Amino acid sequence: MTKRTRKQSRRSFWGALGHRLHLRKFGYGDWFFVVVLFLLIVGTVNVFSSTFYMNLRSSAGIASDLFRHALFLALGAICGALVYRFNYQNLRKSMTLWIGITVLMLLLVQVAGLTVNGARRWIALGGFTFQPSEVAKLVGIMCTASGLALRVERGEPVRLWQSLGGALGAAGKRQWKRMKIFLAEWQPLFWPLVFGALIFLQPDFGTVILVLGVPLLLYFLAGLPQLEIVGTLIAAAILFVAGVIAAPYRMQRLIAWYDPFSYARDLGYQVVQSIIAVGSGGFLGQGFGQGLSKFAYLPEQHTDFAYAVFAQEAGFWLAVFVPLAFLALLFTGFKIAGRARDHYSSYLVYGLVTLLVGQGLYNTAMTLGVLPVTGVPLPFISYGGSAMVVNLISVGMILGVERKTRELEEREAHWAKVRALSEGIAPNRRWQPPR
Repeated sequence: MTKRTRKQSRRSFWGALGHRLHLRKFGYGDWFFVVVLFLLIVGTVNVFSSTFYMNLRSSAGIASDLFRHALFLALGAICGALVYRFNYQNLRKSMTLWIGITVLMLLLVQVAGLTVNGARRWIALGGFTFQPSEVAKLVGIMCTASGLALRVERGEPVRLWQSLGGALGAAGKRQWKRMKIFLAEWQPLFWPLVFGALIFLQPDFGTVILVLGVPLLLYFLAGLPQLEIVGTLIAAAILFVAGVIAAPYRMQRLIAWYDPFSYARDLGYQVVQSIIAVGSGGFLGQGFGQGLSKFAYLPEQHTDFAYAVFAQEAGFWLAVFVPLAFLALLFTGFKIAGRARDHYSSYLVYGLVTLLVGQGLYNTAMTLGVLPVTGVPLPFISYGGSAMVVNLISVGMILGVERKTRELEEREAHWAKVRALSEGIAPNRRWQPPR
């Protein structure tokens, strides 16, 4: 190929790409993908910066954690692309399989799980570890979205507490009938409750809140009456207080969060070091790889407190774009959910977007000392294998819903044009799009 031919080929490629982008409007799914890509780039750079000193101290390769991170990122991208390319509805059809796998993995954690810092949450697979609770977050949302969609499509009311009083007050066959109605109303929430109970045994209270909280939000979106919403929030608050009281270390975390500088040497050490790291970055930052917090000052600097390292090195002017990016995901994701053509797709996207954005905003607030410390990672930025894979599968599902909606809209627009043309040619003939 001559130089002139290569130049012409290059021009034709970029011309075709520009023509394609001009023909198809840059939609919400495209913006969602761009924001995720931005967060992944930030995360990859930050993983190397926050782990190279730790790797040098342990005599590992300077980029060993970066390599592992990239490996899981590639695996997650492949899984997400497969979910996007093939119909995400197929996962709904095989829901029983995914529920069974999730329950088995959570039970396996209790039997042969890896214990780290007093918590048994991981399964060791060769040289890697896997956290089944990440899968439980995704499968729990799928279960609730599917169950609520069935109820709405059948015209059945979305309730949680209305039938309970009738079931307790009735007698005989009538009581059993009311109890069946009550259990049917809770059916979409059954498997998230099972997952939450198994995760609570690990223990992982923060993940329990996510596994149960997001499905409850789907109930609210599906039309749960306001009075029942208030009752559900009161019940959730009581359970939260009971969960905190049940384990003294959770109460200690709350005390340290309330006044971290009074416990800067023990309970509040992480929060204090995180606040110092963010504050020392200033407006312009200390420069890539130049931050001091990762030099054995800030624990979990590459996982739970990855944002503190990034803020210290990049500065406020770049760090502020991370929470803004998650707000952009919230806006575009909810737009995708609102445009979905069926209830399951809509509830699924609402749940997945809430999960991703909720974790992102909570983690950034936790890093700044605004919220208590939990084991919630920063999606797409924190180092972590199973979380990265599950998050990218979630992105594939969200974009798959957007692709399906866009294809239906294009199909309807095409047949609207055909119908308009046919009215001028054969006004008595009724044109219908093929099924």
